[in-house]
Amino acid sequence: MFFAKIKEKKLETCVETEIKCHLKANDIEGCIHVQDIFSDKDSISLVLPYYIHGDLSKFIREHTRRKSIPQKESIVRPIFIKIAQALQRLHQKGGIVHRDLKLENILVNFIRLPDGSEVIDPVISDFGFAISREELLNDITTQRCMGTVNYFPFEMVTKVNRFYPDLGRFVQAPSYDERCDIWTLGIMLQMMITRISAFDPDNDQVKPDIEDRIRKLNAYISPEMSAEAQDLVKNILTTPEKRLTLQQIISHPWCRGASFISSSLEILPIN
Repeated sequence: MFFAKIKEKKLETCVETEIKCHLKANDIEGCIHVQDIFSDKDSISLVLPYYIHGDLSKFIREHTRRKSIPQKESIVRPIFIKIAQALQRLHQKGGIVHRDLKLENILVNFIRLPDGSEVIDPVISDFGFAISREELLNDITTQRCMGTVNYFPFEMVTKVNRFYPDLGRFVQAPSYDERCDIWTLGIMLQMMITRISAFDPDNDQVKPDIEDRIRKLNAYISPEMSAEAQDLVKNILTTPEKRLTLQQIISHPWCRGASFISSSLEILPIN
């Protein structure tokens, strides 16, 4: 079963970037694959698979409602790891920065195993804000605040002095790379376990207040979660230089299901 995502041609530059990113992601496991593309004088239609189980927000809400926190963490762990692995492939193989990862943009698929059991297979979707890493780093005009406010990373809302050649002067603007996507994993992890947003824990903040909390790195790390989960979220929701890499996340004690011993992890330098 498929559905068509229709884009207006008057948004040609944005549509062209989205299609390029979709096509690069077509060979990447864990990302939605475009089946076909149709065009007429007014619009471009992308034919995409239809996932009957909906998105991850719906799945978590329906399947963890009456579970204890340890039970929720057990359900969430394999899903989270698969998302991190898919994102790692998207960055390394596709060279794509998504810029709008959130529970609603992760679709739910199921794979039937030889023993007849089924496991969830999350799929990264919606490349409307995606961009190639090369373009993002070489054209500073692309470094805008993108995505959903509760998921905005620190470096998107923290402006630095940057020189714009077209203007011939320095301006205050964001500066970020693919590590912005890693930040959103920390937001998603806590929301999957507790339904609490790290920078809007009471779900009553307006956009400027949320951005201010993000700039101050004033995250609410839910004490309901295990010590391992708290540590993982804390070490993701930090500055890009201190933020865990995707490989460090996948190797973290919480992802391995190991008992937590150290109070902190060594943060390796970003290559």
